[in-house]
Order: sequence, then C-alpha cells, then structure tokens
Amino acid sequence: MKYKSMVKECRRMEKQAKAESEKKLALAQQAALELFDYFVEICDSHGLQYILIGDALLSAELSEGYLPWVSTIDVALPIKQYSAFVDLLQKKTNHDEIYLI
Repeated sequence: MKYKSMVKECRRMEKQAKAESEKKLALAQQAALELFDYFVEICDSHGLQYILIGDALLSAELSEGYLPWVSTIDVALPIKQYSAFVDLLQKKTNHDEIYLI
C-alpha cells in the first residue's frame, strides 16, 4: 500500500512540474515575441534588413509559430545594418553600451 501511494505522489509531482515548466516556457515565448516585435518595429521604421535564423526560421517554416521546445527568436543583420541598429538602440535607450549576442 505504501508503494502505491508513493507512486501516486510521484506522478502528481511530475504532472505539477510539467505544468509549471510549460507555463514558464509560454511566458518566455511571449517575452521573446514582444522583444522581437520591438526589434521589427525599429528595423522596419529605419529600413534595416534582417532574417530569421536557427530555430526561429525552422519554427516559422514548419509550424507558423513556435516549436514546442523553442523559447528564443534568432535573427541576423548585415554588419553595416547591425552597426546602425546598435546606434539606434543606444539613442532610443540612452545607454552607451549595448550588448547583443
């Protein structure tokens, strides 16, 4: 009897952890999408070109949204436009140092 109750408790905890993990992933995806929208707004309003890369490109192509395990949006810009983007971001945020990976 004790074994069955332990198994039942483990399954309950596993379901709870999975639900919490899915909620955190959804929040991360929403935050990434909001940041991407801001990025697109800046690029479009200043004529900067960008492309989706990595999982973001795969997500857009395969599922027209996020792949279930992806919580980031990867983009690339030509180097001159990247420099222009950093300059614009510094002006918009009033920060001298901008770190982008």
